[in-house]
Amino acid sequence: MSPLSTIHQHHILSVFLSIHRQMAELDALMDQSARITPLSQTTNDLSPDEAEAIRDHFNQIRTALLGHLQDCEIPLEVRQNSLHWVVQSNVMHLQVMIDDMRPKRLSAYGPLNAEGKAAVLKIQQDLARRFEVLRNFLGNGTEHNPSQ
Repeated sequence: MSPLSTIHQHHILSVFLSIHRQMAELDALMDQSARITPLSQTTNDLSPDEAEAIRDHFNQIRTALLGHLQDCEIPLEVRQNSLHWVVQSNVMHLQVMIDDMRPKRLSAYGPLNAEGKAAVLKIQQDLARRFEVLRNFLGNGTEHNPSQ
């Protein structure tokens, strides 16, 4: 029998899952920073040994989290989603962001002349096409040609 009420158990599990998510985001950020692109928002100033040490600490923390759940008899109830579904859903959200970048919406930030409107439409149409190709790939596994 757990020394904690169900409400306490749920809260602790929620906190532990949030800690895990944040560490996973930091893991992904460290991976991303190792592949610098012109759009990167972080500079990788960690040595490979430092990154490995941080990941080791994360693993120790995860092990401790699991141990505490077990010690307090808190059931590890995690709703898992398909990675394919998560990617597909997020790609649709990104496509909505591109759709919202239309000239009428951007004119709220100030007037757009004809040349500005044409530039925005060109960007929007190009990115919308690329996201549509990605959505088609995710939907049926065809048209995997990212160089288009």
